Amino acid sequence: MKNKISSREILVNEIRFAANPVMYLFGFIETETGFNPVRFVCSKRELYRLLTQNGKAGDEIISLIQRLPKEPHSSPLSIDLVEHFGITVPLKAFAIQMQIPFPEKTSRAKDDGESNVMFIERVVPFSAA
Repeated sequence: MKNKISSREILVNEIRFAANPVMYLFGFIETETGFNPVRFVCSKRELYRLLTQNGKAGDEIISLIQRLPKEPHSSPLSIDLVEHFGITVPLKAFAIQMQIPFPEKTSRAKDDGESNVMFIERVVPFSAA
């Protein structure tokens, strides 16, 4: 059974482009227990929807994505946002709706210091509120 959660903000260190149309965002989410490491999985569409909600930083990340090589390459392309901006980048929206695919593994991941996996299903823009 999948658990659904919603947040207004995620914190992102890196965006990795593995297989089109899947994107991986490595970062954190704040919960009642503090900041937890997460590997967010999302579509290109939802990533762009999230980035367009984040002003100058979002526009700059979109520009970085557009400058990535288009031809095939041997390793996954990535953008290190901490290297580019000097900080972990907070990305906000009215709601970021996510699913935790394996809740039983999530609790174990916290104990092992591993990242949780969350699927970003839908980004609700501020204008839709």
